[in-house]
Amino acid sequence: MAYANQMKLAIAACHAFAACIVFAPTARAQSDASPVRLETTVASITVSYTGQGSDPAIGSFYHFAARNNSTKTVTAFHIFQIPDSVQKTNGKYACDATCVGTALIADAADPMIKPGEAFDLHVPIEDAARWPAIWMDAAIFSDYTYEGDEKTAAHLALTQIANQAEYDRMKPVLDRIAAETNSSDNAKAEELRSELTVMSADVEPELIQRFNFWFPNLPDCGHEFARVMKGTSVAAKHVVERELDKFTSGAYGAETFAQWLVTVNAYLSKGHIGCPGCAALPSGAASASSEFQPCPQAAVPAANSQNTSNPNN
Repeated sequence: MAYANQMKLAIAACHAFAACIVFAPTARAQSDASPVRLETTVASITVSYTGQGSDPAIGSFYHFAARNNSTKTVTAFHIFQIPDSVQKTNGKYACDATCVGTALIADAADPMIKPGEAFDLHVPIEDAARWPAIWMDAAIFSDYTYEGDEKTAAHLALTQIANQAEYDRMKPVLDRIAAETNSSDNAKAEELRSELTVMSADVEPELIQRFNFWFPNLPDCGHEFARVMKGTSVAAKHVVERELDKFTSGAYGAETFAQWLVTVNAYLSKGHIGCPGCAALPSGAASASSEFQPCPQAAVPAANSQNTSNPNN
């Protein structure tokens, strides 16, 4: 299952196997019947087919609208592309490695779907035969609720929380270096590189509290929650490190460090790494546990009631 961060507009979730769903608002054409089945187990979101369209990047596509019918803001959701070989079990697709999962993760300041609005999904026609079904299996909301599959929603939340934490670590550093007046662009770039090298990606207690407040009954049976959070934080930091490498190598041309910072700050917010003021714990979260919940122990078999130590029994 993939849980990669995606930008909200002009998002292409393309895979080496030729699977590609594009998420971007474009003009729509005729509304013929679609061969792609759109299903959702997210109660507040309805998905409807609205016609065909075309785009220079992907060619002809089927267009669908995912509408948020709730009064809450959708900050992330997850979808699967489903082949015919995967069948439903108890009302859900029993996905395996042949399904293609894509996570769309934003934040409260610039969410995926605002209340009453819709999000555009474009399915290239050439992919429809191989993946004839699309299933939205989970979504999370800005009020610390979720709908759909709990484990999938938890992964969305883990990623969102870790992204915000790394944003809150990086943003003050970027702002402080930008405000320096006595340093050259090269000196500022090297200072930022040094700061990023030592910057923590640890999973701090308040991050776990936020998650446990959101998912109070979900144990970490695979010991994966901390790994997901730390991996997300490291990846978010690498975004800035990668762009810094481009700047120092001259890939940004004559752009000054100050201009480069404007670009990076725009990416951090519009790329949904985080948003200003979004880190405060919600009311009640401070009382949540600061440790991930352990997996319940398997029941110990009851002792044999027969006393096998007595050879006369």
